[in-house]
Amino acid sequence: MIQQNSEFLNQKRVLKLTVLACLLFCGCGDPQRSKLYGTWGIETADNLWQRLGETEIAGTTADQPEMSRPRMQIQFRSNGELLTITEMGRMTPAPKQGSWELVAYDSATKQMKIKCTIGLQVTEHEIQFIDDDRIELVPPNLAGLSMKLKFKRIVD
Repeated sequence: MIQQNSEFLNQKRVLKLTVLACLLFCGCGDPQRSKLYGTWGIETADNLWQRLGETEIAGTTADQPEMSRPRMQIQFRSNGELLTITEMGRMTPAPKQGSWELVAYDSATKQMKIKCTIGLQVTEHEIQFIDDDRIELVPPNLAGLSMKLKFKRIVD
């Protein structure tokens, strides 16, 4: 009888640990992190491109306005992966891959702090949630700049 109780308790512990591991690895257990999941496209890039010396927008002609696809995109994945794509001039977009993690979130101010790693560069970023589908931040792939940019969630 004592051995059966012991086995039952061990099975219960294993089940609890399995559920906890699933929640941690899937990101299901943190609703604050999930606010950032998805792909975000830059809202207005004119000032940034001018600051970087860009005079011509990739894929644009005098008769055709800027392409509907955002020239800068950031993707925050639930598994902690980060992907950025920036199109400048005639250069082929070069995706940068890295990782991100939540440092803090203040629900009163709707401000999030994250740590990003791209290559050997580790940076911290403050993200201001304007609403559920719009944020403002210094992008991780342009961490050397101090200009905060607005991004809008892209619905795939």
